[in-house]
Amino acid sequence: MDTYEGGSSGGGGTTTLVPTIIQRSRPYFTQAQIDMIKPVEDQAWVSRDTTMRLNACAWILQVGGVLQFPIRTMGTAIQLFNRFKLFYPKWEHSFVDCAAAALFVASKIEDTLKKSREILAVGHSIKHGSGSAEAINPDSPLLDDACRRCLSLERLILESISFDFRIRHPQPFIIKFCRYFNIPRPITRQAWEIQIDIYRTLSPLKATPHTQAYAAIELACKLEGHEMEKEVPYEKWYMNRIGVLDVMKDLLDLWTHYRSVTMVGERFSGDKYIALRIQVNKESEALVGKMKGVNGLVNGGERKEKNGAVAVQALAPGISGLSEKDKLAIGESVRFMLDGERERRERGEGRLGCRGRGDGDLILYSP
Repeated sequence: MDTYEGGSSGGGGTTTLVPTIIQRSRPYFTQAQIDMIKPVEDQAWVSRDTTMRLNACAWILQVGGVLQFPIRTMGTAIQLFNRFKLFYPKWEHSFVDCAAAALFVASKIEDTLKKSREILAVGHSIKHGSGSAEAINPDSPLLDDACRRCLSLERLILESISFDFRIRHPQPFIIKFCRYFNIPRPITRQAWEIQIDIYRTLSPLKATPHTQAYAAIELACKLEGHEMEKEVPYEKWYMNRIGVLDVMKDLLDLWTHYRSVTMVGERFSGDKYIALRIQVNKESEALVGKMKGVNGLVNGGERKEKNGAVAVQALAPGISGLSEKDKLAIGESVRFMLDGERERRERGEGRLGCRGRGDGDLILYSP
């Protein structure tokens, strides 16, 4: 367990206590946690934020296509961008800088390495009407400032994922599930394209890859009127129906309001999406009511203390929901931890001077 002791003022002065926070990796969040982190100022701000996210996704897919990145690299980049914007919602710079940095980090994570200048050169060429990387030399001084911004954003992106590079992808599950359910090849292809649209939502921050994959397959079957031949073994596959419905609701909402920027949205009528949304909402409400009757809490719900107050979790340093004192303390020293069992073990040691704050975050003071 790390503790840090600052210097003292004079020979017999008091010792400055420097706090250390343990930040455990969280691959997924509930909807309540996302709502807590993300400030909702007004509807106009929400609309601008959504438009920025969709533009960044389109930029990543376009640049990644020119650079011939596999879909796993582009999907990872979109997830990194969405996570970065979740923790830094009021980032004032251009979304292109964030998207380029996310694509650069994703190329490292997925072992499809490209230099940041190559990515920026392709983005510059696309912006000025050319889809060819040869339109500007990657060593051009025009890219110097953008390259420096990209490298500075790399550190923030790595901190937003707690240096956890264990990223899984839904595409292999789509292939396996379609074979299991004997899905025809055209519907399998459509499910693959639906998964790309899922990247444009916040579902990858909330749902596991196999949950996303099955939601894409079920939506593809519903849109084409295809009945699945087998029942879904939810327990065996470690899925739950509410998680699948949440992914479907996010996707149907995207297709309803932003059809023109999606791959599948314009293939079917808006009435079909509305009918599916009504059907999914009814099923979701019935399941939520049933689960609340069992334990009073469903995934994404708010956990309340005995006095009725909502328990607020600290999810990452510097985000909304923390007091000013905690924000200043976190800036001193942060330990990133991947092993949840070790984090809980250190929390349970009961050492003098330890103070917990939220599930997974712990501030330690030197004795």
